[in-house]
Amino acid sequence: MQRLKNTIRNFALVIAAAFFILLVIEISLKLIPQGRLQNIFGDFANRNVYQNNKDLGYCLKPNLSTIFEGHRLITNSRGLRDMEYNANGKTDLKILALGDSFTFGEGVEMEETYAKVLERILKEQYTGKNIEVINTGVPGYGNDQELQVLKKEGKYYKPDLVLFGFYVGNDFLDNQIGGIKRRRVKENGFLYDTYIEGKIDEKLKGKFPGVFLCHIDRYLKEKSLTYFLIKSRIENLLWKWGISEFYSQYAILDMENFPYFENPLPEKYKKGFELTVSIIKEIKKESEKLGAEVVVVLIPAGFQVYEASLDGLMEEYHLDKKNYNMEGLNYLIAGKLGSEGITVIDLLPKLREKAKSDNGLYAWGHWKPKAHRIAAEEIYRFMETSGIVSRLKGGE
Repeated sequence: MQRLKNTIRNFALVIAAAFFILLVIEISLKLIPQGRLQNIFGDFANRNVYQNNKDLGYCLKPNLSTIFEGHRLITNSRGLRDMEYNANGKTDLKILALGDSFTFGEGVEMEETYAKVLERILKEQYTGKNIEVINTGVPGYGNDQELQVLKKEGKYYKPDLVLFGFYVGNDFLDNQIGGIKRRRVKENGFLYDTYIEGKIDEKLKGKFPGVFLCHIDRYLKEKSLTYFLIKSRIENLLWKWGISEFYSQYAILDMENFPYFENPLPEKYKKGFELTVSIIKEIKKESEKLGAEVVVVLIPAGFQVYEASLDGLMEEYHLDKKNYNMEGLNYLIAGKLGSEGITVIDLLPKLREKAKSDNGLYAWGHWKPKAHRIAAEEIYRFMETSGIVSRLKGGE
């Protein structure tokens, strides 16, 4: 009996000691400044970048100076990845760039984004003119959120031209899901996709204790930085060993998104297409209220540009390539918007042309700097040939 008591006591002491150590680690992690914390543990690199917002769902924090996806992220006082601009200052041309992670410039430095490259090109061509291209892009945004950004930042900056970066790769699906209510920043400082969480719950429905353990895991990751760190390290290790199976958010979204590229467009997806058109029409109306023109820039996905990327996805998801048309969706949306009097620039042809001799325009699904440069040059060329620059400012 005494031996059993000693065993229980020793076990209790071990548990208490482990709990104390974890508590000390948790307190330490929460006390370490974010900049230093991300330098020590890369797992926390994207923490505390966003904040919840009642009108937008979430947004970038203002006055940031941190590292995001391996690149410097600096935001101004309005939470935009751009410099401070005097909203009431006199300009010869002011452009507002709307969009998601492509416009934001995920994977590149701020000065390498197509918005900033376009600004430099315009300043070089119109020496002495005060020209501003303001980048309002935010990763993960849907068109409904971008419309709200236009309402907010448009009134503040009063642009002459709105460049709306429309990502053909998933904006239709994003609009179908709805962006404003979709993602939220949780207590650990990370942004979570509640739609994906719901899809995972659907897959686990009725699979007890799987669903129970999933909810416990989700709760602990949101509440405890220590648990988040340990879980992240274990998952990375198991992934390297090839013995871990994850519910990939990208796989879930890709499988729901690919039907938009079917030829013809399935009936059940026409609602999402029409919703997209209606939001873009609202963006046009809002731009006109500001006295600004709007140009929609169609940004293609990597699998639209590179045949090899498409083949890999078709094989991975067991889809028949014959059922899909990678150009058709661009033609469809460009034609529909054109019939509504909305100007469209389709970057797919130019990027495909460049891709024939360069297989490095995309990295991890986003543009590299040279692709941003191509986009900026195409937008500038269009602005010149269509007379947008001279029409907006009454010529030179």
